Parts: sequence; C-alpha cells; structure tokens
Amino acid sequence: MEAERVIVELEELLELREVPPIATASRGPRVLLPRLDPGAVSEELTLQSPYGPGAVTDNVSSLDGTSGFDAPGSCVGPFVAPTGEPLPCTIGFWKNRADGKPGTLQWFPNGDFDLVVSQAVTLSSGIFASSTELLAYLGSTGKRPIGDRAKQQLAATLLNMAAADLYPDNQKCKLFDANPIVSNACGDSITIATAVNAAKVDVNGDTAAQHEAMECLDDINNGVGIDD
Repeated sequence: MEAERVIVELEELLELREVPPIATASRGPRVLLPRLDPGAVSEELTLQSPYGPGAVTDNVSSLDGTSGFDAPGSCVGPFVAPTGEPLPCTIGFWKNRADGKPGTLQWFPNGDFDLVVSQAVTLSSGIFASSTELLAYLGSTGKRPIGDRAKQQLAATLLNMAAADLYPDNQKCKLFDANPIVSNACGDSITIATAVNAAKVDVNGDTAAQHEAMECLDDINNGVGIDD
C-alpha cells in the first residue's frame, strides 16, 4: 500500500509540474523558431542542424549544461556537410544588399541578412572582429592596399558560404564547403573549403600572397571553375 501511495503522489507531482517531453533533434531546413527570454521555460525543445550523421560512431561530442541546457546529451559524428548547386553572388550584390538598395531587400528578409553577416564573421576565424568590420571591408572603394581588396573579396565569399546555411529556404546566394573547384585561380581539383582556408591565411600574408588570395576569391565569387 505504501508503494502504491508513493506512485500516486509521484504521478500527481509530475502532472502538477507539467514535465516537458524529451527534447528532440532533427536534421532539416532551417526555420525561424520563437526565441526564449533568459530564464523563460518551454515545454518543447527542438535542436536543428543542417548536418547529418556520419558513417562511423567513434567521434562523439557532448553538451552538458552548455548554452542553457540542463540535461546531458550527445551527438554522434563525424558530420556529413550539406551540399548543393553553387550559386555565389558577387561583391556588387552583397554591397547593394548591405546598403538596402531597391531590388535586393526581398533576399534575406526578416533579420536573415544580419544572421548571414554574423555567421560570416564567425567563418572568418578572427579576420573580421565584428559585423561592422566585415561590412566596412565589403563596402570599401577607391584606391586601397591589396590586402584590403583581398579582404573585400573574402567578405563576399564568406557571406556566400554563410548564406548556404539557409538553404533550401534560400535559393539566391550559396556556396558549400564540399563544392569542387575544377580549375581557377585558387588551384585545380580542390574544394571551396580548401581554397577559402588557404585564402584566409594569405590575406594576412605578404603582398604576393594577398594578391593570390584576391584573385582566388574573385574567381569564387564569380563562379569561375566551380562545379556541383
């Protein structure tokens, strides 16, 4: 009888507290979900990622109390990065979108542009310290050092790569890490990720390296030699 009473009290307690369901994680297109205020409580937690599980299970990352999570969890990798048709946009498009020019505002609406810029800053690995700095290099004009021109191209490339995170909702500008480069100023038979990682080093190198980075990134932003 005592055990039955304990069970009944436990069931009543759970009903009173409205214990939320187990959090779920899924792979799928990005959607804009309602944001919780600090300290707020939700009965549902959805984890979204454009990445899918890898082919092996020996690379495990876990999150425990990070970013507001109170319960431990794990994610099995390595990850298989999403890919699709490369459709990079030029510096001109990104400058016009940043300036809010007519004819561009339908692309990346409702805060999406700010999200793309912020993600591009993250992808820069510290080259751009903020969204403001990235946009300043993007919009630079006139006679400039070759390093500044290389960083302008890099800003546009990283915006194209960040915009791919919004695919398939976004169909306008996108570059994926795994997109192959057949042949251009970046090299032959390499991927976008390989070319961009090299360019991120070169933009802070000597003049020759900066010039190579600028030409490479200019080809990428114009879709030269890129396959899907």
